[in-house]
Amino acid sequence: MQAHLNGFGILNNEDAYSKSEIKEIHIQQENDELSGRYAEIKINSASDNLISLIIKNGKIIDFAEDGAYLGAYDKDEHFPKETRAKILNQ
Repeated sequence: MQAHLNGFGILNNEDAYSKSEIKEIHIQQENDELSGRYAEIKINSASDNLISLIIKNGKIIDFAEDGAYLGAYDKDEHFPKETRAKILNQ
């Protein structure tokens, strides 16, 4: 991890923040069908990867690779995170 950060010139949180860029903000169009209000903030990270911050009812609840399905968070906002953990721990 440290070698990866060094390769992109990231020495601390401020470096990561200053080298990242917000690309898009999406508001979930199916809000009438879902129990929460969702948004996705797409960020081009300092390592040139597109990631998404997942927002539910104004609160950041998760992050994901680009292309997250926001409806997956509707019944259980922790489900995608728990699913990732299970896959990574296999």
